[in-house]
Amino acid sequence: MKTKITLTGLLLASTLSFQDTRAQQVDMNQSVQQTIRRITKMGPHHAIYYKLMETGNTAFFKTTQNQSRLIAHKYREFANGGFVNRDTVRYTYTGSNLGTWLGEMNYDVALGMVFDPGGSSYDFETQRVQTMDGAGNITERTYNMWDNANANWKAQGRDLYIYNAQNKLVSMQYQPWSTAMNNWGNDTLYEFTYDTATSKLAFIEGKTWNDTGNYWNVSFRYAYNYDVNGDIFSETLQSWSPSDLSYKNVSRYKYTYNNGNMINATYQDWNTGLSNWANNQQMVYTYNGSGDLTESTVQNWNNALNMWQNDVKYAYTHDGNGNTLTETKMTWGGSAYTNTDRVSLTYNNNNQPLTIMTDSWDGLNWANNANSVAYDLYYEELLSVPEVTAFETKIYPVPASNQFTVELNSKNAETVTMTLFDVQGRAVKQWKNQVSGQFAAQISVSELPAGSYWLKIQGQNAVSTKPVVVIR
Repeated sequence: MKTKITLTGLLLASTLSFQDTRAQQVDMNQSVQQTIRRITKMGPHHAIYYKLMETGNTAFFKTTQNQSRLIAHKYREFANGGFVNRDTVRYTYTGSNLGTWLGEMNYDVALGMVFDPGGSSYDFETQRVQTMDGAGNITERTYNMWDNANANWKAQGRDLYIYNAQNKLVSMQYQPWSTAMNNWGNDTLYEFTYDTATSKLAFIEGKTWNDTGNYWNVSFRYAYNYDVNGDIFSETLQSWSPSDLSYKNVSRYKYTYNNGNMINATYQDWNTGLSNWANNQQMVYTYNGSGDLTESTVQNWNNALNMWQNDVKYAYTHDGNGNTLTETKMTWGGSAYTNTDRVSLTYNNNNQPLTIMTDSWDGLNWANNANSVAYDLYYEELLSVPEVTAFETKIYPVPASNQFTVELNSKNAETVTMTLFDVQGRAVKQWKNQVSGQFAAQISVSELPAGSYWLKIQGQNAVSTKPVVVIR
């Protein structure tokens, strides 16, 4: 019997993947990530396509000046009758740079911390530091891990991005850090080619580094074709054959649309013996009159019966703004579907997710269990933030013991309010300063317990947030 490949597995699978460090995976577990992609009508795609869609100016979640930017999210798991803290990620930005979960994230630093149940606080674990060009494209992202013994960050790896004149990503390279050699090495490389006439993505080519020969080995590519409306018609995975120096078909997605909505995504394998495509799995989408996704059904191909057979169905509910409130997963039992799992979401006034929670069907009711998780997302408003920040901020030392220094570079004479928050979002200290030009002040934290804090600096035309860590 032919092994079936689930759409979930296909979303995650690729011949060549990024290094699977905690620093890159800390944001979200995969099942919730797939839910978000389904409800944003991304449909199933090969894994690297999502990397392209979540990078810089090509991101499919765009933040506007009328929204707010993500500054933190917290992850919790259900245990002992309630949800308990597990980890959190805090984001800091320069000026009015933007950030939307699973979309355009032009932060300077993403600080990942894990909850210490014994100390009831969060401890450093991961750090991502980004560099951007003048167009807002991310050019470098460095991954660091916290070295507790030496109380500093240790480099683990970095991604390098290159763009063309149209701000389209043309290469994405991962380099691991070699402590022994004290330099960056090469590991994987993705190159993106666009059609010269339409500027649409034509190929993604994956390569691996050969340390012995010091050159890139071609590994695979994805080839894209489009319909007359400019929607992706097919996405074909091809592996490189060194023996005859050519690409060979492996698998593909075929997509069908109606009024711009994807209504079918079919996954097929290449049959080398018969030189044709063989059905494997499909997802069928239905929508309401407003264009909101109401159902997506996964079906597997039965070769013996030469027909599609039901496997899993997802059903959706929405609010008046078209935001998805619930995704309910149901499995096919031969004659009917049975509830299994559910994802529930709430939103703020900008239609950005505030909470994302999962639960399961116990046969009678929806209930939390050991598999239930929750995400809490936090934002800051950007309505009055100008394109260029009015001041730059620097804080040192980090971590601090008894005091830290905050430096501001303000272009205008103004009064700024500084508030120090703990990890629960409670203001533990607040003060005001009159600043103009270069400004520096020493802030005492000797009265505060050891732990992680956030300093928010609010000016007349700018907001800045910076992490502060107190040690004893």
